[in-house]
Amino acid sequence: MLLEIASKRDGDIAPELTPEWFIPWYELLVDEWNCLGEGGFGSVHRAKWLDSDVVVKRVILDGSNTDTDASSSLLSLSSTPHTQPQKDAAKRAEAQAMFRREVDIWFGFSHPHVIRLFGACHVGRPFFVCEYATNGTLVKYLREHPDELWSKLHEAALGVQYLHARGVVHGDLKGNNIVIGSDMKAKVTDFGLSSIASAEDKPVISGAWQHCAL
Repeated sequence: MLLEIASKRDGDIAPELTPEWFIPWYELLVDEWNCLGEGGFGSVHRAKWLDSDVVVKRVILDGSNTDTDASSSLLSLSSTPHTQPQKDAAKRAEAQAMFRREVDIWFGFSHPHVIRLFGACHVGRPFFVCEYATNGTLVKYLREHPDELWSKLHEAALGVQYLHARGVVHGDLKGNNIVIGSDMKAKVTDFGLSSIASAEDKPVISGAWQHCAL
């Protein structure tokens, strides 16, 4: 049976087929006290999904910030009071479309040296559900296993090669953006500055993946 999600379009509610990658929030048990990272981008947490250890990456999309400053307060008193909310709604819609496009692309990746995306949620506050790298970052791993430097860099290079073959440029590759999984393989993660070629071959800068370090 195909699931449907109600979405508002032009004031009407139309059914929307659930993406293949959709994971509802109630399937997750998030450890709110085990925050792996937090900032203006959102937050990263350890979690359980279907009895598996995962990482949940909650993101804040453009236009979703409800804070107002003095200028926006003055704007609300002007003759065009709905200008700012309309702009925020447009930015939010654009960011949501970007989020879904990025998930569509990332969900299709399958490589031993690229961190795996199990799914995501685009309803409410969006989030990713990713593979948990049990052995931490490459930087941390090499402190205890310095003799594996070149083998792990080679594995990471294979992951980058896989991304390049699919039109994705990482743009922020460094030791902390390479992690070691439970299979002891180096995996590329954190596509914070990734650029994805669009249908018109114009680069599109990724926003939703930003600062999603494990």
